Order: sequence, then structure tokens, then C-alpha cells
Amino acid sequence: MKLLKYASLMLLLLVYFASCSGDDPVEEEQKTEDTPVTLEGDYIGTWNSTTDLDITYTDFGISAKFTFANNEKTRLSGEFFATTSFRSCCQDNGNDGTMLVNLDGDTIESFSFNDQIVNCTGSFSGTGSITSKAPYTLQIDFTGNDCDGNHIGQMIFTRRSN
Repeated sequence: MKLLKYASLMLLLLVYFASCSGDDPVEEEQKTEDTPVTLEGDYIGTWNSTTDLDITYTDFGISAKFTFANNEKTRLSGEFFATTSFRSCCQDNGNDGTMLVNLDGDTIESFSFNDQIVNCTGSFSGTGSITSKAPYTLQIDFTGNDCDGNHIGQMIFTRRSN
């Protein structure tokens, strides 16, 4: 009888330990590490420019949300915000403009931005590069115009987390 109780206890323990092996934290960590890093995501950045009307912007806080706009992952589409909080500076809803970024590897071949800020719409274009992948950082040199005049400047966007 004791032998039967002992065998039953051993079988119960064996089943218990076998059922716990699927919750191995190392296995879960490996799944997380295998998640691919992508350019898509939320970015915080700065706007620096000067205009022909002697207006200067230095490290003006901006943000953007980028998603791939094609299957080849060579074009990003983005929402622009003239704040670092992913909210419009001047409207109750929406964004402060839209962007398109055409990529060739780490090169930004072309950039376009349609500024939709209330009473200050504009259009900007430029080129740039991906200067880091940990985290992703986009550096864009641009020209364009809006209510503040003709701008020459640079935007730098850094992904919030990879």
C-alpha cells in the first residue's frame, strides 16, 4: 500500500513539473528578442530653422507617427505634430501636417511635409539619412515656406523605443 501511495505521489509530481515547463521565462525572453526592429513607430524630435523674415527656431519640440506606406518598406507616411506630445498644437483633433519619406537603405532620398497648422499652412521638402538604429534616428535637411517665411533647416526625429 505504501508503495502504491509513493508511486502515485511520484506520478503526480512528474505531471506537475512537466506542465510547468511551458512557462519558462528564458523561452519568453527569446520570443521578445526575436521581434524585428522597424522604422514604424512614434518619434520625438526637434525643428531648427531660420527664415528670410529673420525668424529662428532652435530645438523646437516636435513629434511624429510613422508607418510604412508600401510593401517594399521604402516609403514612410507620417503624421506631424508641432508638440512633443503627439497632439496638435493648434486644433482640438488631428495633426499639424502629413509627411512622406522615401528611403534607399539608410538614405532619405526625398522628404515632403504639408504643414496644416491653422493660419500658417506651408510646404517643405528635403533629404537626409538614418543616423542611428538604436534607437532609430532620422535627420532631415529641408527647405520650404509658411507664414513665417522661407525656411532653411533641419529636423531630427528619434524613435521612442525600438
